[in-house]
Amino acid sequence: MPPPPVALMEELIEEILLRFPPDDPAPLFRAALVCKAWCRLISAAAFRRRFRKIHRTPPLLGLICLGGGTSSLTGFSIEKTQFTPTSTFRLPSAKISNWRVIDALHGRILFRDMVSLGSSGCSEFVVWSPITGGEVRRLPMPCLRSMSWSAALLCASTVCDDHHLDCGYGAFAVVLVATHSNKGLTSVYIYSSEQHVWSEPISNQDWSVQVIGGAGGSTAIVGKTVYFRCVHERTSKLLAHELCKQQLSFVSLPSVGRIDVYDSFALKKADEGKLGLLMVREDAKLSMWSREAAPDGDADWTLQRVFELDKMLPPWVLWYHYKLFAAPSSNDVFVLKVDGLLFTLDLKSGRVTELLLHGWRADKDISHVFPYISFCIPCIVCPKDT
Repeated sequence: MPPPPVALMEELIEEILLRFPPDDPAPLFRAALVCKAWCRLISAAAFRRRFRKIHRTPPLLGLICLGGGTSSLTGFSIEKTQFTPTSTFRLPSAKISNWRVIDALHGRILFRDMVSLGSSGCSEFVVWSPITGGEVRRLPMPCLRSMSWSAALLCASTVCDDHHLDCGYGAFAVVLVATHSNKGLTSVYIYSSEQHVWSEPISNQDWSVQVIGGAGGSTAIVGKTVYFRCVHERTSKLLAHELCKQQLSFVSLPSVGRIDVYDSFALKKADEGKLGLLMVREDAKLSMWSREAAPDGDADWTLQRVFELDKMLPPWVLWYHYKLFAAPSSNDVFVLKVDGLLFTLDLKSGRVTELLLHGWRADKDISHVFPYISFCIPCIVCPKDT
């Protein structure tokens, strides 16, 4: 019996490789090193696009954690950033130890460098695409003294599609919103990677507004609107910035009854182009909400599901204080910090997994967690045939 045609064999190999698990990227990398033909196949844009289309939901690759440590030189307590993997993907923790994660989108990460200062004497933003091997881009930050602020990373590539294949290479933008406590001003700045400058600020004066910073659920992007957490008139709300209209507006949080006290809440992108919201109440109920993307007050929140955390977490976990961390993507996995432990909770399956922190204690050491969610597909420059 004659062997199958070479084209058929390549097609079968591709179908097999396309079904490698996305949450374990190491086998796909090893497959790319088998031979030149497999390297070219896996590194091709067509393969990466099909891989994303088949698996659809990007996996959780790890956690970018900010926590306490002790300086070997001074003995004083310092904060450092460390990557805790939940897959076979690795980030060099030594490189990011002095960076503070702000946001991430489609594999690209926005940090704040806490050591290096720009020409203006202020800190710098760092934008890095570790999966695609992209260069480290440094952005001078606006002077934010006496300001509370938050920032979101946007894709500005004209060739970006639903699979976000080229987001790690193309243009990007950073939307920064800040409130000046001494002036009562809320200002929005937008940085363009193509023009290499920040826009002139768009400001509103309102003494009752304060932006809430942080990472892991502080921002969300739905359509052409960016949402930030804030306090308005002593009430927790969302600050919505419409990119097309360049306007700011407020979105109220859902009311769930006589005790509207939330231990923690996080923003995320929901399905069908809606804004998603996760909220934990003092009675250990986790509620999942969705809302149409329109930032005006006409759209109502819709309760999608309620989880009873005391029945999902291990029985030895005592709930005193919950803290949610979520990535702004449509991934249905988020991180829950409770009783000195970290857990991932899959909203679709309801599966709870305890995370190992490699020597860190979540109750004392970990202050912020950012779930790093992305496809990790090799993009290798294959050697030419000789």
